[in-house]
Amino acid sequence: MNNWNTFINTNVLNTALLAQDDKGRRDATVDKTIRSIDFFLNDYPADGGCDEGPSYWAIAGGSLIQFLDLLSTFTNQRLDFSKNQLIHNIGSYIYKVHIDQNYYVNFADAGALSAQDPLKIYLFGKLFNDPQLLQFAAYSRHKNSGAVGYNLGDISLFLGGLSANAVLNSTTPKAPQVQQSWLPNLQVLALRQTAGTPKGLYFAAKGGNNNESHNHNDVGNFIVYKDGLPVVIDAGVGTYTRQTFGKDRYSLWFMQSGWHNCPTLNGADQQNGLRFKANDVSYKTTKTQQSLSMDIAAAYPAKAQVNSWQRTFNFIPAKGTLTLTEVYYLKQLIAPSGLNFWFMGPLPKNIKAA
Repeated sequence: MNNWNTFINTNVLNTALLAQDDKGRRDATVDKTIRSIDFFLNDYPADGGCDEGPSYWAIAGGSLIQFLDLLSTFTNQRLDFSKNQLIHNIGSYIYKVHIDQNYYVNFADAGALSAQDPLKIYLFGKLFNDPQLLQFAAYSRHKNSGAVGYNLGDISLFLGGLSANAVLNSTTPKAPQVQQSWLPNLQVLALRQTAGTPKGLYFAAKGGNNNESHNHNDVGNFIVYKDGLPVVIDAGVGTYTRQTFGKDRYSLWFMQSGWHNCPTLNGADQQNGLRFKANDVSYKTTKTQQSLSMDIAAAYPAKAQVNSWQRTFNFIPAKGTLTLTEVYYLKQLIAPSGLNFWFMGPLPKNIKAA
């Protein structure tokens, strides 16, 4: 089960509804797609987080809402999904990891820049009568396609764009830009200094494991933005080739933890697989600060010779400060160890690297 399930099923459903005249075959096809989508939803985390990131959300959650809208339309609205909290969480995910403009929190194969389809966001907003999603849909359209942009690659999205035009024209374009978003199943945290604005510091970090879809062996990785622009970054992924999804995937530099904002322990980088993960992940918030702590020692192979590596982030919005603390116990020191950080251009004057 992966995020392409919904994309494939949506296209099959679209074809069956529009082109299959044999009622028996059409009904059997529709039934099979519904059962397949059920498998997808049963496998999805309760927090609605997409482990392949925002750019793949368009294929996962974005295709899911298109599928549900097709079912509702062709059954004369007799199917109602508006009380399903998981589906609502899947829709809300996209603005919870939005930074500013087309910048989104990017881990794994996701890119930092992603132009979202406003119609897919709108369909979530319409289903759940969610003003934040509706305003974010208008915002996404305003930032990308403008008032006359339509999806010309999919007939249902094209027609949906036409039908949503009047509503989006009358909706105030606005990004929610929530102050804090914690996705406990995905173990991704996103914080900004002030809600509703890109001004100030923005920080995001991840725990999780190295068996997630399209993962980069990046447990404990983090990014920092200042005034809506990247400062500490995730380099993302290169052009997809056969090597990207073959046995040599983790020989590519951008798939290795040493090329992320993660430590190198006794010369060893993290390893891929379910058992290589963050332990004791804890997110705590008070009136004055938020903190995320995790032990990332288990993400490294035995040759790293590490008993524990506790990585803690403390974010104080009022001061606009982020502090990273490392507390670690190595069994022995046999090779170089150190911290790796990727900076985008020169550091802003009020950001210091100790």
